[in-house]
Amino acid sequence: MSATGPAKTMGCKQAACPVATEGRCLEGLEPQKCPHFAEIIVRENGGIVKDEPSELVPKTITLPTGLEIPLAEAGELLAAPHTRVIVIAGDNNAGKTTIVVSLFDRYCVGQFGGYLFAGSSSLVAIDRRAHTGYTRSENTVADTAHTAHSWDLLFLHLRLREEACLLPTRDLLLSDIPGETCKRARDSASECAKLGVLCRADRLLLAIDGEKLSDARFRESCISDAINLFRRLAETNVLRPRTPVDFVVTKWDMIAARNSEESVRTAIDRMKSNVARLPVARDFILQWRETAARPESIERFQHCHGMDDFPRVWCDAALAPSFGRNLLSQSAVLDMDKFTFPETFCGDDRS
Repeated sequence: MSATGPAKTMGCKQAACPVATEGRCLEGLEPQKCPHFAEIIVRENGGIVKDEPSELVPKTITLPTGLEIPLAEAGELLAAPHTRVIVIAGDNNAGKTTIVVSLFDRYCVGQFGGYLFAGSSSLVAIDRRAHTGYTRSENTVADTAHTAHSWDLLFLHLRLREEACLLPTRDLLLSDIPGETCKRARDSASECAKLGVLCRADRLLLAIDGEKLSDARFRESCISDAINLFRRLAETNVLRPRTPVDFVVTKWDMIAARNSEESVRTAIDRMKSNVARLPVARDFILQWRETAARPESIERFQHCHGMDDFPRVWCDAALAPSFGRNLLSQSAVLDMDKFTFPETFCGDDRS
């Protein structure tokens, strides 16, 4: 027997068997014919390890699949004190997914917005979404894979750390709600209630398609759809009061290329006024942004234009406070039960 730990030898698996000391089988059989006589593991103190001990079994590391994280499997991350949930909503082709994959691309180069890339459990999922925007896809025009319609939230995971490495890492769970899902939610209060799990969102981004804004034929309907989606989410109580909401105008490079900046800014100013007049608007922290996540030309707009402070505001977002069940639809309550926080875990000490 090794002097440094458990050793293997021939013996009886039954602790009361005297075969080791007297050579007599407890069952009255010849030791070699006894079914309990086999190779066993003996500790230094003489104790027998009936099952394979953990110290003799190589430790294994569970690797992430790299795919999207379903809500049902995100409980551990959602309960972590430094996790932030960022939800991006908007119509089809508004650039929701492009915001996420462009941010990841930017971190492949180095630090961005004062933060460093510190890992991801969704690398495969992010790469699949970004693939059509890479030269290896052999596409002539950069594109982004669209998210299929679903009422179930799927998260992409990014882990960031501030550049000075003085603070703990932040886990970002990013969910881009499909355009078809947003359309159904906007058109029906009952459909919108299915997104009750949004009450866990620490920040909501409403993407407004800059390409449509640059075309006078679609401008007003685009603005109207964005306002109605925000109003529906707020009035259906799927968003917590005081949740920061960013109205993000995407594809600003296309607006500039079509010489529509002045007319679009005028339309956005009207939109701001209309949103401010909504009774529910006072319950939320509203901000307005102009972005070009993946500009067609870099002469004027760099990659992730207008997104420099996204990492900071996302990582610094206040975590979801304790929420009442009256804010949730019945179906949302069932989903939220999977990762409801204890009251003591939801106070200021989590910030």
